[in-house]
Amino acid sequence: MRYRNLFLGFLTANAATFLSFYGCELKSGGTGGGGPDPGSDGGIDGSKTDSGPGGKCPGKNIQTDPDNCGDCDHSCGGAGATCTAGKCDPVRFAPVSVAALPYSTDLALDQGGAVVTNGLDVGGVYYVPFDGAGRIDTIAAPQIGPKGPSSDGTRVCWGLGNNTLPCSLRDGGSLVLATDTVGSPRSTAIVGADAYWITNVASDLRRFPLDGSTNKATIVATSQGGLSGGRSLVLDGTRFVWIARDAKLIAAATLDGTLPVAATTVARVPLVYPNAVAVGSNAYYVVAEDNSGELGGLYRAPKDGTGGDATALVRQSLVEPAIAIDAKYVYYTDRNGGTIYRFPLDATLPDGGTPSPEPIAKGQGSPTSIGVTDKFVYWLNVSGPLTGLMRVAK
Repeated sequence: MRYRNLFLGFLTANAATFLSFYGCELKSGGTGGGGPDPGSDGGIDGSKTDSGPGGKCPGKNIQTDPDNCGDCDHSCGGAGATCTAGKCDPVRFAPVSVAALPYSTDLALDQGGAVVTNGLDVGGVYYVPFDGAGRIDTIAAPQIGPKGPSSDGTRVCWGLGNNTLPCSLRDGGSLVLATDTVGSPRSTAIVGADAYWITNVASDLRRFPLDGSTNKATIVATSQGGLSGGRSLVLDGTRFVWIARDAKLIAAATLDGTLPVAATTVARVPLVYPNAVAVGSNAYYVVAEDNSGELGGLYRAPKDGTGGDATALVRQSLVEPAIAIDAKYVYYTDRNGGTIYRFPLDATLPDGGTPSPEPIAKGQGSPTSIGVTDKFVYWLNVSGPLTGLMRVAK
């Protein structure tokens, strides 16, 4: 996508629902994979086969047919995906045998595919096209501990362990390099003509131009009270939102008026450590990991919050969870449990409680970053026989 100015870039990034943010906090409008559009999960009834002449899908067994899994024309998306008991099974989309992805850590989706970083000391940045049958293209390698990639479909930025931030054309070729960062950039975003990032050392929001005019960054939003552990940078309209992990809060800043502006506290996540944030239509959603015997879980905070506590929707033991969102569900990972969960955005129970999260993939190898398109949920497995880029049809 092309941006004529920063304001247009803000609007485009918002309309694309966070295509250029840290992997997990993204809803792509991409064409993710072949086959019929799986659509929603509504109407799936795993108790019947519908294979008889009187069924909805004559001649089809919706319990096992990957092209009609759980319902007519609900495709598991090819790429070897199978259907078990009316549910699509996860499939490794980028093959484990490819040496480029021995330790995949961070993921960002754009309209054409997935940017994947290998977080090893001598790692790399790679691109997996949705229509490439698991092909992996090298964007930049070797790189020193790359993490937190972002893509706008043409350009890709990522942070490095040596406190620099490179940006490149997606098909290779260096554009610019920011060299004056403080701490390793943990999460990046491309908005219009500029790159933005948050570091793990300080939660100041920084910006530098992608036109190569300088490699010096500008602080555009300052943290309050020395916020640290910055991560999970996303955009909500013209408002930047991120996690200050060590301060246990959601921070935000709108870049209007004289820069730098002071970041505000949207909500606090008491007792546990927030790890990632996603932007819903009416609220922010946060996943947090355990802390000193306190269970982490899934939290929700109002967008107009002024520092109160976020509401716990699900309390469960999570380690380094990542999050993604679409119009119906929040999706999140549990690294130690090897499970991908989803939770309905409009879920409530008559007694005021909430339902339990639904596992959509179990037995994964330390899943980390996660993202969604219109058709699929993507995530990265760090270890085990399924190491690499995984996906499952919605």
